[in-house]
Amino acid sequence: MTGAGGARRGLGGKAGLLAAVLGLSAVGAPASAVETWRSVPLWGGDVTSVVFSPADPHLAIAGTAGGQIYLTRDDGANWTSPGAVFPLPGWIVASLQFDPNRPTRVWAALRGVFGGGAIVRSDDLGRTWETRAERPSDDPVFSLALVPGEEGRLFLGSRTGVWGSTDGASTWKLLSKGQSALVEVWSLLVHPQHPQTVIAGTYRRAFRSDDGGATWRGVFDGMVLDSQVFTLNPVPGDPNQVWASTCGWVYKSDDLGERWTRMREGLFERRTPAFTALPNGRLLAGTVSGVYVSDDKGGSWARRTRDDISVSSVAYHPKRPELVLVGTEGSGVWRSTDGGTSFFPANRGIAAARVTALARTRGEVLASVAHGGPISGIYGVLAGGERVVHEMSRIPTVLGLAATGDEAWAATEGGLFARRDGLWERVGEMPAVRVEQVVAADGRVLARTVGGLFELRGGRFTAVDLPAPATSAAVFGGQVMVAGTEGAWLLADGGPRPLTVPASGQLGSVGGRLVLSGNNGFWSRGGADSRWRSHLDGRARVVPTGDSAYPAVVIDDAGAKLFVGADRTLRPLRLPVPARDVLAAAVDGGRLLLGTSGFGILYARLDELVPPPPAGAGAVAAGTPQ
Repeated sequence: MTGAGGARRGLGGKAGLLAAVLGLSAVGAPASAVETWRSVPLWGGDVTSVVFSPADPHLAIAGTAGGQIYLTRDDGANWTSPGAVFPLPGWIVASLQFDPNRPTRVWAALRGVFGGGAIVRSDDLGRTWETRAERPSDDPVFSLALVPGEEGRLFLGSRTGVWGSTDGASTWKLLSKGQSALVEVWSLLVHPQHPQTVIAGTYRRAFRSDDGGATWRGVFDGMVLDSQVFTLNPVPGDPNQVWASTCGWVYKSDDLGERWTRMREGLFERRTPAFTALPNGRLLAGTVSGVYVSDDKGGSWARRTRDDISVSSVAYHPKRPELVLVGTEGSGVWRSTDGGTSFFPANRGIAAARVTALARTRGEVLASVAHGGPISGIYGVLAGGERVVHEMSRIPTVLGLAATGDEAWAATEGGLFARRDGLWERVGEMPAVRVEQVVAADGRVLARTVGGLFELRGGRFTAVDLPAPATSAAVFGGQVMVAGTEGAWLLADGGPRPLTVPASGQLGSVGGRLVLSGNNGFWSRGGADSRWRSHLDGRARVVPTGDSAYPAVVIDDAGAKLFVGADRTLRPLRLPVPARDVLAAAVDGGRLLLGTSGFGILYARLDELVPPPPAGAGAVAAGTPQ
């Protein structure tokens, strides 16, 4: 069984992603990078798979959409990294399975954000991992199944079909060859008593083999076409009954898929990425809007969680079925100790949130968490990352933050919000539409929407006339500048004046310099009339820190670099996670904080990251002196 974990977006490509794991016998981030960085205690994030140890009903392992592995020995109350903090960076852990023939061996099916897939295993409860799948490296893996009583026999489901191995994943054979419809295999189930019978759930319907995968036939009766089958689930005590959770509610079969009956009464959300059947007959359906429970064999359903919890996996231990752990998209792990009657968050130690923005104010760094359901909102990060306070949760998805002194503003998908006297409120004079950007610098505050630009004047935001739609805005030297697809302008009192830029891109102001970045490079200049200086060629993204000494982190296809204000050079940053996942940055208390997509907030001491270069050492990026 497997869930349907979400994918993250960022700057980068498939080649860099695959290099993170494939070809390595010991998988993980560089040790020096891991030792330098720490996680801010902001708990939650994408947990794509959860599984209990068959040998210990208190022990479970969880995998995330960023390739993190967490272990609990106390029923989910606390989670820790069993080995490397970032053992599989850049991969989505699509499925975790304990080996039924070796209780301490764990298998993981991986798929990449931009493609690719792998099978890895651990013989020490996740402390170390080794790559096993000698298969096409560009084939994403969605599901994994092992055969009890037959060590070394495995099935995996991928974009290209069902694969089988009989030697512990050393070699693989495509079992579904010639079956054009048997592709995008999201789920697999091996019959617990007849291991030659295998059911495969695809992106459209289900297939079955009764000869170990040698031949396949569709088992479509009663299942609507285009029902993406996320999971296939056995029922304790009834080996012929199977439940399928799909993108169109759930299905029951009493004859191993020969006939399906759709069950939807009371399931107000159709998309159901996770499912399980408890020994007492209770059924749990994990949907993208909460966990539903049925106590009448699927005849009716009732939701038992908040509706802003999007479920990706459900797990329990046969010896303790009252303990249920639920992995979610964005809000971490939720736990039930009463067999699914009630659920509560159980995230302590899981640092996998999507942090979209950071901004330093007086005494704290503001951080926004997006797409996290109950954990979404704005936080105050204190003492350079040592403590976190949740300031506001009921706010639309935050796209950007800006602050000056004690005042702060949040650009969201539902308008602009302002914090005054410690309270966040929507700015009523602006429309409740997507605000792409908010900027606060040199005493001016700007908010940019898809169709316009607003400036805070006399305590109110008023519209600013633009010569053309803007895709970025900046305050530099006390003046407002914008760039768009039709050029760049300085918005002066006498009207907009064309601004000469070396290429199209995003304008910004960092460390007393005007910067431009985009698909064609990264440039900066120190004054309105000075020449542009080229720092990087090719695609680049600038992430401001709000600090004058270290004003920006620059992301390109080669990785991350820290822009040093004193000499305007770029110093390499060794990160334990893919650079493309860095979304925000701030400097506070001598530390660099990074907001990431799927790894929470990381922090490290600046004197460890960028020690003074030796005398005569060259800069990472050279440019034409201004």
